[in-house]
This record gives sequence, structure tokens and C-alpha cells, in this order.
Amino acid sequence: MREASEQLASLGADVAAVGGAFDFQARALRDELAPVMLLLDPAHRFRRAVGLGRLTARQLLGRDSQRRYIRALREARQGAIRPRDAHQAPGVVILDPDQRVAWRYRGVSLGDYPPVDEVCSVARALTG
Repeated sequence: MREASEQLASLGADVAAVGGAFDFQARALRDELAPVMLLLDPAHRFRRAVGLGRLTARQLLGRDSQRRYIRALREARQGAIRPRDAHQAPGVVILDPDQRVAWRYRGVSLGDYPPVDEVCSVARALTG
């Protein structure tokens, strides 16, 4: 989202990343995603509230998840993961001004996020 933060800001959007519970992961996300706001949600309350939920065992063990996990290990982007964090579905959510979900992308494997252009396009359409 780093590359899209200016474009999203020009649409009046505030961008935040929501991470798990570990400080080192939060720092890595902050460095990768800066200048977006980073929130930690170790109990996954926000994720449940916006309907992201958990990956199934099949999704978690699937070929796409394995490929992305191995790539993350190679790039030293992955640290220790708590078992309950590993099952969380990745995703992107756009909230309206009343904090309701206006758009949601729920990933179907580890590291499955929409292209930044798609997120910007949706945000543009939602803001008129």
C-alpha cells in the first residue's frame, strides 16, 4: 500500500494496516507499508467485525499458501507465527465514513491480497 497511499489520500481515504500481535512483525509491516497507520489486533476483533475470518485447513495447506509462505521465508519477511494467527484470512477492507464495510477482499490463501490498482479503483468508485 506504500505506493498507493498518496493516491488513496487524494481520494480522502485514511489507510491503516491491521496486524497480529508481535512487535517485530508490526515493525516490519510499518517499514514495508509506511506511511500508513498500523494497528495491532492480537484478539482478531477487527477481523471478525469486518468478516475476514479464518482460512480453512485446505486453504492454509494449499499450493498457493505454501508457495507464498516459502517466498516469505526466503525474503526473511516471516517471523514466528502464533498458530491462531496463521489461520487468519488475509484481506483488504474499505470502510465508509460511518465505519461500515463498503468493500471487502477476502484472500483464499496465505498472502492473497488484491492488486493495489484494484483497491485504488474501488476506492475511486466509492468516493464518486
